[in-house]
Amino acid sequence: VVPADVQVLNFEQSVADGVNTIQIDFNSAFASYVSSMGSTGEYYIIGSVCNTFLDAYGCEKIKITVENATLETGHAEFPGYLTRYQ
Repeated sequence: VVPADVQVLNFEQSVADGVNTIQIDFNSAFASYVSSMGSTGEYYIIGSVCNTFLDAYGCEKIKITVENATLETGHAEFPGYLTRYQ
């Protein structure tokens, strides 16, 4: 789903209020890639990343950041936790 230059800088799995969560921090290449897509492409990329990690680690929520900052794409901001995309 993402190009080869995208890197995970940090990954943390924890439990908050009894809910399994993930916090994942990508390099700036991830934001550039997602920002280059239209809003539909952005939806599919973010959804794919969310669902893949949530399924793989058995978690309910995921927070995606880019170099420790909120992911901003030009179409949307993702300041908090995300849940499974449908």
